[in-house]
Amino acid sequence: MDELLKEIQAMSFCNHENVVTYYTSFVVDDELWLILKLLEGGSLLDVIKHKMRVSNCKNGVDIKAGNILLGEDGIVQIADFGVSSWLSTGRDTSHQKVRHTFVGTPCTDDRDTYKAYGKTFRKMIVECLQKDPARRPTASELLKHSFFKKAKDRKYLTQTLFVFGEDTVDGIASELVAAGLVDPLDAVEVSLNLSKLLDSQKTNLDAPKTITFHL
Repeated sequence: MDELLKEIQAMSFCNHENVVTYYTSFVVDDELWLILKLLEGGSLLDVIKHKMRVSNCKNGVDIKAGNILLGEDGIVQIADFGVSSWLSTGRDTSHQKVRHTFVGTPCTDDRDTYKAYGKTFRKMIVECLQKDPARRPTASELLKHSFFKKAKDRKYLTQTLFVFGEDTVDGIASELVAAGLVDPLDAVEVSLNLSKLLDSQKTNLDAPKTITFHL
């Protein structure tokens, strides 16, 4: 639970067009429910699976795409902060309070996977992995790289890669009932509460967000 609360805290402080909007969360028995902005396009992983299935009838993609969500206008947002952490505690940036560790497998060297990609992509990765941080390209410089210049725009995403569903608060409530998470007698009340919650967030975007509270 502590790790989940850390993720919620990180999301609640984020206000960026490419980070999914966090509204609030509830503790229901031993479960934690997060209320986030609905992105009708699903995840990038859904798109990859669909395109792979259509194009060559197999799914061999092993990338972290399940936490990249797509909106109906083609906006791309990050949704998973499970390994997030504060670089410092509050405003205390002393050596004892600042994080000095990294999460991941930096010693892994999968050359076969690396060679499977094109020359332009591999060249870009080499530039990013330079040992001297001062020699690595900035985010702005990377966007000017020939690899990223091939990227499609939002119109391509919305018209080519996916078809949106008709998700509504009533539909979400019905799914919660079907999953056994909500009593059928409470479905209407859940729908009303979700509608009120979303409406209040839209009309008061600058209001502080409730981190977590019990139902």
